[in-house]
Amino acid sequence: MSDTVVYTDSVININASAYETYIECMATIADAYHKWASDHVVALRYLDSFSDKIDFENAEKELVRRKAIAIEMELSFLRNWGMLTGQRFVHDGQVHIFRDGFCSFLWRYDSGYHGGLIFHRNHQVKDNDKIGTWSIHT
Repeated sequence: MSDTVVYTDSVININASAYETYIECMATIADAYHKWASDHVVALRYLDSFSDKIDFENAEKELVRRKAIAIEMELSFLRNWGMLTGQRFVHDGQVHIFRDGFCSFLWRYDSGYHGGLIFHRNHQVKDNDKIGTWSIHT
């Protein structure tokens, strides 16, 4: 006899708009790394147009800060998406996932238990409104 238990009724239903939102989240995270927290973007910000010199000390500090924010952004999405899709409760039935605005999702179990995976803009970042983190709300 096997010790493995398989729950065949544990199903995740993701509609087309939720799938597109997932892709939107992945693209937003990639943009945070490549368009906002990249070496050349930060260096250009600290370029003195009169002397063509870069303030490397401040540019390096800014780059470290931006990369830390981008890492937290990615981890918050992956952690919360994993919780939403990986910790399903069979007794609640299937979970249905829908789009809820920019990079956000609504979810609902057949039992009625519901909530959202919501994107929260980082208001300390003034130059990009697509930088933020995600959290689950019930």
